[in-house]
Amino acid sequence: MGLSRQQRQLQRRQLLALGLLSAAATPILLQGCANDSPTVVRLDESELQALVAKGFPRKQRVLEVFDAGFQAPQVRLLAAQNRLAAKMPFELRDRVLGAAWRGEIDVDGLLRWNAADQTVRLAQVQVQALKLASGGPAQRLVERLGPFVAESLLDDLVVWQLQGEQAERLQRHGRVPSAVTVTARGVEITLVPVGQVQPPVPAPVPAARPDVPRPQTPPRSGSV
Repeated sequence: MGLSRQQRQLQRRQLLALGLLSAAATPILLQGCANDSPTVVRLDESELQALVAKGFPRKQRVLEVFDAGFQAPQVRLLAAQNRLAAKMPFELRDRVLGAAWRGEIDVDGLLRWNAADQTVRLAQVQVQALKLASGGPAQRLVERLGPFVAESLLDDLVVWQLQGEQAERLQRHGRVPSAVTVTARGVEITLVPVGQVQPPVPAPVPAARPDVPRPQTPPRSGSV
């Protein structure tokens, strides 16, 4: 039995959508594409895990005294908050005394499209929990420095980038990335006709959890 007219139209739209980014090395799924309707690029949780892991391990020196390091995180989709969460091991090492503290830190952030370099980046990163493997006299200092370093290091982290050939295909079809939304099925990047691009609406910054000490910004006497 042949396909109905509606099924054939849907099939043509899906084939067109797949043609927009079919040469991409990044695994993505496109759904629905009509001449004047949005196209959705979906990155599922496993794809996001692989993409985010490419940016790790990450290290940062704090005030020339501490070396902070973060390992690849385990990502989670927070669809209700439209945020991406990540839990990762971290280490803070004292370069002078040789002491080291290890633990786990849980952060989340919004995802934003950056048209300047064709990337989806993490924004408004906030630490939601920090757990040290052991305590000690410097525990309070570590609890303050850990969140400060994590938020500054992970803010603006590249999650996905539109490659050159992908961008050329989209340009030929007159489409550009617009909204980035976290759903239960994955992160969805909406591609819209050029004339339909709307300026992003600033999202409210969620309040920090009371059980996580909020770090004070260290003085800028050294490099961070």
